[in-house]
Amino acid sequence: MTENLFQSGPPSHDESPPRKIGGGSIVWHVIRFAFGFFLFVVVPFSVAPEFSDMFEEFGIELPVITRSFMTISDMVCKWFIIFVPQIFIFLLCVEIGLYLLPKENGKRLYGSLWWLFLILVLVFYVIAISIPVMAIISGLNA
Repeated sequence: MTENLFQSGPPSHDESPPRKIGGGSIVWHVIRFAFGFFLFVVVPFSVAPEFSDMFEEFGIELPVITRSFMTISDMVCKWFIIFVPQIFIFLLCVEIGLYLLPKENGKRLYGSLWWLFLILVLVFYVIAISIPVMAIISGLNA
């Protein structure tokens, strides 16, 4: 009737260790959130209108990627009251979700993919602005 409270021998390997949820440094989540907010809100408000005026002044034909960037920026500026809270909530939900995901072998794969997506958005912005700027520079040098 009495059970042996002490096991003799090593513990069984049938049970997997519990997965740790959350934890880690929240600093990276805050930095990534700020970077995403900068890309999706600050850049369309500050950078795009300045370049739009410059492109109109020089009268060059804009490539499709630049026109789409300018259209998105204009839409975010016009509908600020609608887009900014949605962007804020979206970024916040992504970061909370990434924080609560369990660690897999010490790496956060989805966090890395989210960084990759944000960097690709930044590359899109740089390409969209640099193509017409290079056309202006080559026109001035000619």
